[in-house]
Amino acid sequence: MSWLEILSYIAITIGIIQFLVITIDVIRHPQMMFVMNIVWPIFSCRRDMVLL
Repeated sequence: MSWLEILSYIAITIGIIQFLVITIDVIRHPQMMFVMNIVWPIFSCRRDMVLL
């Protein structure tokens, strides 16, 4: 396994952790606009894909 493959697994793991943390936060503290409860976790996933 090359260092680039290890780096990609680390980046994917960090992205999944970010998604879970944001989802848990949105469940605990819902937004006033319902659509934002859906947008925030999805945005975090797309942002990670763009950064990769």
